[in-house]
Amino acid sequence: MKFTNDAKSTIETFAKHTVSGFRAFGNPESVDVERFPTRVRGRFPSLDGLRAVAILLVIQSHLAGGRYILPGWGTGHFPLRFAYGHLGVRIFFVISGFLITTLLLQEHDKQGRISLKQFYIRRALRILPASYVFMLVLIILAGMGVLSIPLNSFLASFLYVRNYFGGGDWYTGHLWSLSVEEQFYLIWPAAMVSLGRRRAVVVAFCTLPAACLLRFTRPYFGFETNMDGLACGCILACLWGWLGRNEGYQRFLRSRLFWVLPSAILASVALVRYEGTFIAITGITLTNILIAASLERFVRYHRLSAANLLNSRLAVYLGTLSYSLYLWQQLWIVRKRTPFPFWPWRASSVKIGSWRMS
Repeated sequence: MKFTNDAKSTIETFAKHTVSGFRAFGNPESVDVERFPTRVRGRFPSLDGLRAVAILLVIQSHLAGGRYILPGWGTGHFPLRFAYGHLGVRIFFVISGFLITTLLLQEHDKQGRISLKQFYIRRALRILPASYVFMLVLIILAGMGVLSIPLNSFLASFLYVRNYFGGGDWYTGHLWSLSVEEQFYLIWPAAMVSLGRRRAVVVAFCTLPAACLLRFTRPYFGFETNMDGLACGCILACLWGWLGRNEGYQRFLRSRLFWVLPSAILASVALVRYEGTFIAITGITLTNILIAASLERFVRYHRLSAANLLNSRLAVYLGTLSYSLYLWQQLWIVRKRTPFPFWPWRASSVKIGSWRMS
């Protein structure tokens, strides 16, 4: 049988893309046209908007039940207000895993290697100044007798092990999640360099069931019990190109059926009533996976109408402030009493000042 030149060209093109697709499935190192997310004006679209959603969930959780705002809402063994706050933290974790891994992969793609030294310097300059300014203010207020904070809480916060050590004080309690992220910054880039991309992805996949098992016996605030949220973001970044070639999956993300995922994420907070049980512990991991899938949709299809809100000026502004908002909100939202009765007005200047330094 003889083929025309056009037919031969069509068959060769089909075979080429088919073979490359199978190779990409087995080899995450393969090059793809869309290996990385597209930046818009130097930033990944929708990420700041998702940070805004996360920080609002955290703040409403801390506001509810305070002395002056919504003191009676969300009572119980594990109130819903805490569940939404933890959901916000998990969104932060997935974003961090996705963003850090994407930046590392892009560096490797451009430079042929990942410089751990430069990575740690960049992270330190971005994270440490703002957090240490916050801790310095706490030390001054404690020295003045305005606040009562145990010394071990200060030390644990300074060393970023607040998720394992420190007292039960309110003012540094929220630094547990920043400690988890700092521990991630230390471990994951080194794992990618030492193991390579393929093995690192395998390790990230293994953390999903491992975190589920560890949550049965380990405290919630540990790195090992929260690593699956970070890992979901890492996996999404590593498989970005392969997922983009899966047309059936991409059609789902673009369709109206996608909205089942965000709805399921919000509904997942109902699992808190089963705290400590199999359904709640595994549900956290499933929620993290849904968060990662939603993140992909909003980043990859940021021009669709539904993503406009996440990329609005207000959402982007709140997202860029989210780190400082997370640091300082704890000082102005107090359970029993407040040394600053007019905190809404005083907070803004300190938060913005900290953001300018971060």
